Parts: sequence; C-alpha cells; structure tokens
Amino acid sequence: MSSSQQPDTASAPGPSTSSGRAPKGKACLSCRRRKMRCDCTRPVCGQCVRFNRERDCEYTDGDQRSRTEILEEKIATLQARIRTLEGSMSSSSSLPLTSFPHSSASYSRGSPLPLSAHDTGSGNSSPNSHMSQHTESSPAFSDLLVETFLAYADDLGFFLDVTRFLNHVSFLYSTPGGSSQDPLLATVHLWGAVLQSNEQLCAHEAGFLSNAVGQLSNIWSSQTYCPIRIIQAEILLANYYFYSGRLVEGRAHLGSAVSIALTYRLHKIRSTNSYFVKNLNLVPASATLPPPVDQIEEGERLYAFWTVYVMDKSWAVALDCESTLVEDGSPATRIEAPWPLASQMFQTGSVPDDYRGSRTIQRFLNEPLAHSIPGVLSTAALRAQATALLDRAKWLSSTCTADPSLVVIHEGAFTRLDGLIEDFILSLPPLDMLRIHSPAQTRSLVTTHMVARLAIIQLHIGFSDSDVASAIKCLSASKAIIAAFKVLCPGQAEPPQNDFLYLEPFVQVLLTASAKIMLLEQEKFKQNRALWQSMAVSSSAVYMRSALYELLDQMRKVNPRSPFTSMQVAKLDHYRQSLGDIALFTTYSS
Repeated sequence: MSSSQQPDTASAPGPSTSSGRAPKGKACLSCRRRKMRCDCTRPVCGQCVRFNRERDCEYTDGDQRSRTEILEEKIATLQARIRTLEGSMSSSSSLPLTSFPHSSASYSRGSPLPLSAHDTGSGNSSPNSHMSQHTESSPAFSDLLVETFLAYADDLGFFLDVTRFLNHVSFLYSTPGGSSQDPLLATVHLWGAVLQSNEQLCAHEAGFLSNAVGQLSNIWSSQTYCPIRIIQAEILLANYYFYSGRLVEGRAHLGSAVSIALTYRLHKIRSTNSYFVKNLNLVPASATLPPPVDQIEEGERLYAFWTVYVMDKSWAVALDCESTLVEDGSPATRIEAPWPLASQMFQTGSVPDDYRGSRTIQRFLNEPLAHSIPGVLSTAALRAQATALLDRAKWLSSTCTADPSLVVIHEGAFTRLDGLIEDFILSLPPLDMLRIHSPAQTRSLVTTHMVARLAIIQLHIGFSDSDVASAIKCLSASKAIIAAFKVLCPGQAEPPQNDFLYLEPFVQVLLTASAKIMLLEQEKFKQNRALWQSMAVSSSAVYMRSALYELLDQMRKVNPRSPFTSMQVAKLDHYRQSLGDIALFTTYSS
C-alpha cells in the first residue's frame, strides 16, 4: 500500500511581506534555487504547484536541514566513494568497503531508516558487481538508494506498507548476511540506481540488475521467505524491464507474479463465497498463507493482487497478447477479492467487518455502476476498475472484428459496455479538480482517466473506418488522453534541464495510442476519407496538428533516460513516415 492513498493535507499560507515577497530565508528551497518569488504556502507553494515541482518543494526552519540538503550531501559523499571504488578496481580484486556516515534524517513517507553499520565485504572482481555488492556492506549507501526509490514508488507498482518495509530493511542490516540474500531489497537498489541522476552510479546498472535477478532466482530455496515480498520484487523487476524496453523479459516476470498470486489464492481474499470442487488431490496443497497478523498485512495482500491484475491486463493490451490472469467462469478462477479501500483504513485498523467481495469483476461489468462500487474507494480501486473496462473492451472488440457475423450477437453487450465506460468516466473526479489531491493521487487519477479513454478507443477502433460514431469516439478519447496528461505536464513554462518527470512505463503506451489515432485520422482527413470531416468537428484537424506537436515533445520528457521512451517515440516517427506526413513533425524529428 503506497502513499497515493494518504489523506490530503490542507495548504496553509506562509509568511509574506507587504511587497508580496517571502521574508529572507523563508522561501522554499526550490524557489530559492531558481530565484523565483515564493508565496510560502505549505506544504507546497504556489510556484511549485504551477510548474509541477511538488516533490521539490521543501522548507528549512531555523538550523534544521531539509531532506534535499541531506540527500545532496550523501550524493556528494557517494560520488567520492564511487571514484575511490573505480580507482581501486584496477589494482585489487577485493575492496576494503567502509560505511558512509549515516544521517538520522527521516524519510517523509514513513519512519526513519535506522540502519546499523554492518560490513560483510565483497570479493567479486566484476566492476558492476563491486558497486551492487557495496550496498550490502554500507547501510548509508542503501539508505540513499531506498530513499531515491521511495520518491517514485507509487509509479513502480509498490504496494507494501512503507513503514514495515523500512523496518524490514533495518532488520536485514542488523542480521549478518541478511542484506545479501533479499531479492526485494536488491530490486529496490536497482531502481534506486536507475532513478539517480548520478551518471557514474547509472553506469553500474547492469551489476544491480544481475544481483537482483540472481537473488530472485535463488529465493525459492528458502522456505521462510514471504511470497508477498516475492510478488513485489517480481512486479518491480517487470516494470524495470518494461522501462528498459525489454518487453519479453518484463512479461515473463509479470507472469511469475500472477502465478504466485493465484497459487496463494489472493484473488479469493475476503470472499463471501465458499466453494468446494471434488478432485483427486494428486499433489498436497502446501501453498497456503497463514492468516494475516493484522489489517495492514491483509491490506498488503489485497493490494498485491490488484497491482498484479492491473499490470497483467494493461500490458496484455499493450503487447496484443492474452493476459495470464484469466476468468473462464469457473469458481476457481473467479475473482472474489473486494475492490481495495484506501490504505489508511488498513493502517488504522478501521476496515469494516462486512468488507467482502463476491464476483467482483463480473458484478462491476454487469450491474449498474452505482450498485457495484462500495461507498469509499481508493485510487487503486478506480485504476483497477478502469483496467477491467479496458480488458473487457479488448475482448469484445477482438471477438466482433475477428468474426463480423458476431457483431449482431454482441450488439447489446457492446452498447452496455460503451455506456458503462462513459458512466465510469463521469464518476471520476474532474480533471480540473485533480490538483487538489496529493501528487501521487493526482498521477494515479490522471492515469485512470487515460486508461478509461483507451478502453473507448479499444472498443471502437475496429469500427472507426465504417462507423462515424466510432470514429468520433476514438478521436475524442484521443484528445481526452492528451488533456489528462496536461494535468501532469501543464506546459506553462519550459522545465529546467535537470527536472526529471518519471511516470509508470504504461503511460507511454497510453500516449502512443493517442498519437496513433491522431496520426491516422489526420491522414484520413488529408485523403478526404475521414468520416467526420463533413461535420462540425472538421476543425479538429487544426487541433490535431498542434496537439501532436506538443504531445511528441512531451513524450520525450517522460522517463527521458528510458529505452522504452525512445522505442515508442521512434515507433511513432516510423508510423508518421509510413503515412507520408513528413511536414507535420519536421520540428521534432531527431
């Protein structure tokens, strides 16, 4: 359970002078560095909200250092240590690794990292392995990577309770050899290295990856390791491979997460239904989880399943393949777990006793929307519901287009799903209200808006060449994806060169879908084949031209160091060239 479900904190105005400027030393660090006027609103000032820099908005009071200042000091120490490591690699096969001085600074999302210094040493002669193994002997090095990871954890599929995860990390470093045998920590270290802006550290990414994959492949030899943590490690590793453009490997690790979740029956958590299937009992059913110790642990299991569900169904659409998690109508495969509530309800032990699930997906797709959703939903639940709509749209569209004779048979189902998607979008918080939420909640809700629009495109794309209503719906959904994305990238000013906008890799799939629809419709318009061009919406061609300029430019700024980003932009450029629309993107071709 990540921080995306934490309650919002009301903004309080800070001190100001009669000229409107903040008193000396009272402005946030971000505005001070950029020499901008700060209104001192807390927790996030107006300038940082306007330019999408909520993560950078920090204040220092008195002599207290901010987390950014502490982190910058650690980075400087880390850079010096990297230079020392790289210099010693050429002369020695074993390194005398020493601990960084560990700060007592706490991380804002959870409790402090009380990591004790415990040196295990390393004898690996590989330069990449030296760097990854160094995290095992230096708690402060691990602290740096974990803090970097947690800043983006909501966008990477991290579902564990943050405080308990940090306690787990602390325990590993207080146990001899514990940190060298934990695949989850190794995967977190991998992401921390990837997300660091330090180029020297990023150069050792392969070593961190090798360490994470190796530990994960060997974990089943341990009978005591928690399956939920294995699922978390597999999810993080899958997202890493998607981020890296290594889609087959990402799909493989995602499949492992799905398999573990189903083996331990996470899709049956808090089910109101019990079923008994007589079978031969050929193999002892040893894969069972003990009852959760409290609601926090139960919440982690519930979030684990829905995170797996969302990723499996989403990437099945992106890769145009069958999802691993299949509901075939049998009691064993039926999803019974209820939609996840907000994480603070699990953290405070306030989950009601009647919080139960029954045929969760089937009821959502087949019953009126108001009767299929509980009164309080988390952003994770809304994302899961949008994904369920996308998955159903994929099935229905592919079924009808593969066999046109089935269109009449499924016409009623098509109309119902189309209406359900529209009703679901109307039930979401409006785009112009999303910025009142926390940054993590905003990113989650924006992505949910975009997924719901992709469901519309998926449902109608097979009919957009012959049905004007479907063509218009695809085009409108494409525009809506761009409008939702602008909440994250307002484009009000050019961001500084060192700003790094990280979003989950699937967002690039959503943006690609929007761009492809616009490219295709633009080409149809030029050839007088667009079904809508004789209607009032024909002015959309002008909008598409300017929107595509902006969209491709913004796509390059999302995960700019990601090979997957380069792959998707190149794919669109190739598609643009195949349509002969060379003049449209001359400014942005590279």
